Amino acid sequence: ATATSTTEATVSWTAGDSETAWEYVVQAAGTGEPTGAGTATTTNPLSLSGLTADTAYEIYLRADCGGDTPPEPGDSADTDTSPWVSTTFNTPCVTFTAPYSQDFENAGAIPDCWSMSGAEPWLFTNSAIGSHIGNAGTIGNSTTSGGYFAVVDDSSAHSTGTTLESPFIDTSSLTTPALSFYLLSNNEGFSNVSFSVDVYDGAAWNTGFYTSNSNTSDWEEVTVNLSSLTITGPIQVRFVVDERPTGDFYDDVAIDDVKIMELPSCA
Repeated sequence: ATATSTTEATVSWTAGDSETAWEYVVQAAGTGEPTGAGTATTTNPLSLSGLTADTAYEIYLRADCGGDTPPEPGDSADTDTSPWVSTTFNTPCVTFTAPYSQDFENAGAIPDCWSMSGAEPWLFTNSAIGSHIGNAGTIGNSTTSGGYFAVVDDSSAHSTGTTLESPFIDTSSLTTPALSFYLLSNNEGFSNVSFSVDVYDGAAWNTGFYTSNSNTSDWEEVTVNLSSLTITGPIQVRFVVDERPTGDFYDDVAIDDVKIMELPSCA
């Protein structure tokens, strides 16, 4: 099941045998197996519409193998149906319009419409005490918003591809679009992790559009000019941390105050 827009999705499946008819139920994720019949269909793939943006759904599907009289134990009415199978999908958020900002002030949770992937999560915290964010937990300055920020803990397991991804953002109102964010990285004399930013230009991802594997002097604001991209639609940005498999655990990398905005005249 794949969401194709904020209100639509496509579902496809492989038939278990020679059946050509099915029933399906689309409902909020976590509702559980249906107790009654679903909507009949003979179409595979199946197009769904009328969904709500930024919502987790589950779809239950079963085969309709024709009638039998009298019905066998477990059959609904006089129809032979398979057991229900299910999968889940999420509809994306509506597209945001630049200028756009995200300061992660969401009480320690991932912000709505953002997503993350990889073997370990991004964390959302407002404290560096007892960790290696900054220099052994000491940060000498603050971001504009202060408070909460997003961070990857450089501890075991040493994972690559720890990714935090923005929603879609329409930049058509900007003359010279730019990405701005605060970055914090301090390896405390050991190895740096690799940090990068990928940018989706409306058609394809531009990987490693910005990269860094060195220390910052506490929080540093980074401004990235996006005008070299051929932007054909709403963009996305994703922040990627690749830890080094050396056993080091010192370089916790943090970001804050992400903005998509007009490039400043004096960056």
